[in-house]
Amino acid sequence: MKIVIFLVFLISTLLFTAAMQADAPPELRLRNLQGEVQSLSDYRGRFVVLNFWATWCQPCQKEIPLFVQLHTRYASQGVQFIAASIDDSETQNGVPDFVRRHGIPFQVWVGATPQDQFSFRLAKAIPATVILDRNGNSVFRIIGEAHRDALLERLDWLLSERSNPAPSELILPNGVTPEHFRKHELGIEEKEEEEKAETGGSEVPS
Repeated sequence: MKIVIFLVFLISTLLFTAAMQADAPPELRLRNLQGEVQSLSDYRGRFVVLNFWATWCQPCQKEIPLFVQLHTRYASQGVQFIAASIDDSETQNGVPDFVRRHGIPFQVWVGATPQDQFSFRLAKAIPATVILDRNGNSVFRIIGEAHRDALLERLDWLLSERSNPAPSELILPNGVTPEHFRKHELGIEEKEEEEKAETGGSEVPS
């Protein structure tokens, strides 16, 4: 009887742990420009604006000055900005110069990958931004270049008493439908493209 009770307890514990892990916010561990390992979980208790970008991305270059301005405005209110670069080994050496030229005062991490973006349901295009609550859960996503009004509306709502309806959770670029983005978010579009490439491309209509 004791063995049965123990097994029931063990199974219940394992199921509870698995459920907790499934619901756990995504973790992200990357190095900063000083080579130190940084973890997203270190910023629990703060709202986080996590932006995926690259030095060669023109829309990224356009939105960085906005992030710098908003960092100055919101840092004292418990908002942490983090720029996670997806530059590979060929362009990563340009990140420090990019940071200096743009006067970026907040955390800049290197070594991010498209798979990291998938963890936050951002697909793999850049720029892409996710806004996290104090527990590390995704609250808002912005695909493509982030604009001032959209960021202000979402950050002000998070910092308010939230008596008004929440802004839209997902912002997409013009011309991209939620249905189409959903395929990218799940990696379906990318898988279809890979299959086409492996078979020599799509068929030519007859």
